[in-house]
Amino acid sequence: MKTLIDLFNLGMMRNYSEILQSKEGLVLNLGAGNKHIDGAVPLDLAMGWDANTMSIPAEDNSVDMIHCYHLLEHVENILFLMTEIRRVLKPGGHINIVVPYYNSHMQASDITHCNVFTERTFEKLYTYTYYKTKKLEPMDIVTNFIMGDCEQNLALMIQLRKPLSEK
Repeated sequence: MKTLIDLFNLGMMRNYSEILQSKEGLVLNLGAGNKHIDGAVPLDLAMGWDANTMSIPAEDNSVDMIHCYHLLEHVENILFLMTEIRRVLKPGGHINIVVPYYNSHMQASDITHCNVFTERTFEKLYTYTYYKTKKLEPMDIVTNFIMGDCEQNLALMIQLRKPLSEK
């Protein structure tokens, strides 16, 4: 990746394969739609994979990297999917996520969005101790920032990493 603008374009357009620094090994593109990422196995509803109800078709601890661009806001059973993502990632494996920011035009204008995200969403999902139920196994937050080309078009960029060792 060359610049933050490249990252934003990747998250918004999903067709900037020349700027990706993909790892060797198994790489997945969840919610791929018609956007191709070189070297990544696409999984999408149109391909017969339902993120709400179906396990990710990969062995435990077998995936090096996951790309997940503009999918999580559409998933009704997000806790199931995030559990599946952690299950298939190798220790030290990464997931790159892009979702619309909670108050952006992208979020508000799409009636199919089921979830909203802020810069604190994943912190609360993995580390917040107030609620004891529905807590997920930990993931490290590597990158978490808001970016956009204008105030109306903001996206949240997140990179999570499965811990190298279980605590």
